[in-house]
Amino acid sequence: MSNRQKLYCTAPQVRRRYGGISEMGLWRWIHEGKVNFPKPDLIVNGRRLWSEETLDTFDARLAVKEAA
Repeated sequence: MSNRQKLYCTAPQVRRRYGGISEMGLWRWIHEGKVNFPKPDLIVNGRRLWSEETLDTFDARLAVKEAA
């Protein structure tokens, strides 16, 4: 078993990671399904949190699509 602690990103961190998209842009990515963006892994006290692992997996899928 790994002792690695999962790291999480908040919605503002996720928005910065993807070029400073707006809150509405992030909402669209999550709900409209065009880019198949992952839903938050956790919601704690109303804060949406994505694990870095989840975002890295999404980035890898995007890279494969763009390479094809």
